[in-house]
Amino acid sequence: MEPIVVEILIFTILILISGYLTASEISISSFGENKIEELKENNDKLAQILQEIQNNQESFYGSLQLLLILLLIIESIIGFEIAHQFVSPIIYGSDIYFIQSNHFFIAFIISVIIVLTFYVIFGLLIPRAFGFKFADSLGRFSIKFLLPVTKIIRFCVLMQQYLVL
Repeated sequence: MEPIVVEILIFTILILISGYLTASEISISSFGENKIEELKENNDKLAQILQEIQNNQESFYGSLQLLLILLLIIESIIGFEIAHQFVSPIIYGSDIYFIQSNHFFIAFIISVIIVLTFYVIFGLLIPRAFGFKFADSLGRFSIKFLLPVTKIIRFCVLMQQYLVL
């Protein structure tokens, strides 16, 4: 398999993971006090988990944001590499001296725009719409996966909070 295909595949998977985390964050945060009380009245096991998140919002959402930022950094690096491989040869082959002499900078700007567009559309906008539309079902599904993940990352968040104080 060609390296560029592997890079595109990894970039796509990372964007989808970011999108999933964004949609999950929206859906889980939609469970407010009233919804949690309703779940408690129905003896739903999810109520206790959501109450725990509600009591430790900074830690849970901070861990989630840390994970999203790390993914964004990795996505940006890989996405820039992919875009640059396609854009740079086209720009460098230009007959215009200004474009040829500044091809790296121009390719960089175009690559940033391409990567940013992919991230905003597939990592933020569409996932947020899904998070709002399917809040209950996505929140119920995601909480089972995200709670253990955020507990692992929570150590880093707690260290950051400790260092800030």
